[in-house]
Amino acid sequence: LRAAARMAAADFADQGSRLQGRPAETARAVGRLEWLTATLSTDPRYSALPEGVAMSLRAGAAEARANLGMVADTPPAQATAVLTEIARALDAGATPNFPASVFPAGPERSMQRLRAPGPFPQAGIATGQASEAIAATDRQGGWNPGVGQSPF
Repeated sequence: LRAAARMAAADFADQGSRLQGRPAETARAVGRLEWLTATLSTDPRYSALPEGVAMSLRAGAAEARANLGMVADTPPAQATAVLTEIARALDAGATPNFPASVFPAGPERSMQRLRAPGPFPQAGIATGQASEAIAATDRQGGWNPGVGQSPF
């Protein structure tokens, strides 16, 4: 989780400007954002984080989906898996599969969007907040508030 948050914050720093022209990295970054968003939104182990972090990440993931032309209500696990496979195919020099259920614009337009996804201001803010909140919670030892404390 910590590494994913740090990597996502680096991916989307400066509104994701380093992703422009790098389709495999873009697919990997958005897949990481999807995973991080789903994990921090649903896993009770991370409930010590401020509620706003998960809300901000959900907005960042929605922004990323819109930028890439993805179906807005794609289940996060499916989005993560599809984006990971796209990144692997691109890394291997193969033609990636763009399932129409996730990328309705088709492979050519979807590839164009991966090459030039546009800015990611919300994802940049959200991933930075998540990384900072995780680091602050680590420093404060606040992952299990109340554990080991006696009410007396």
